[in-house]
Amino acid sequence: MLRIFSILIVLASTFNCLPEQYWNQESAVGSQQKQQDQSKHFFLNQPAPVVVPVPAPLPAPAGIIPAFPLVVPSGPYPIQSPTITSNGETIIETLVGGLPFNCLGKPTGHYRDNHFCDVFHACVYGQQRKTYSCPFVGEAQYFDDVTRRCEF
Repeated sequence: MLRIFSILIVLASTFNCLPEQYWNQESAVGSQQKQQDQSKHFFLNQPAPVVVPVPAPLPAPAGIIPAFPLVVPSGPYPIQSPTITSNGETIIETLVGGLPFNCLGKPTGHYRDNHFCDVFHACVYGQQRKTYSCPFVGEAQYFDDVTRRCEF
């Protein structure tokens, strides 16, 4: 019954017809035809499902979406960074992220990490610029503070 009433409301709004006019026309048809129609269409005798309107989610404004991950990895993680050399060639540097280092007061150069002996930081004018890891070439290496190179 509720489903029929919902359909009537849609029809009334579409054809500018009031529901009372439709009900009066239906009562003139007679109860016999109404019973035949209901027996033909079994689904009309079923209870109508309750429809609860759910508001559509609003799209997030473009200015609020972060351009970086919300969770910052803890500890070291690899970074692939394209770099252009002095002769115009592009190389991919493998850097290390997630390791803060204080370059304040240090002259420009490379310095071993305080916690990882195979990691060194490039300081330029007192600012940390890049962090590198010694390559693994069959044996573990460490960064030597005296020679400023990765040694076996």
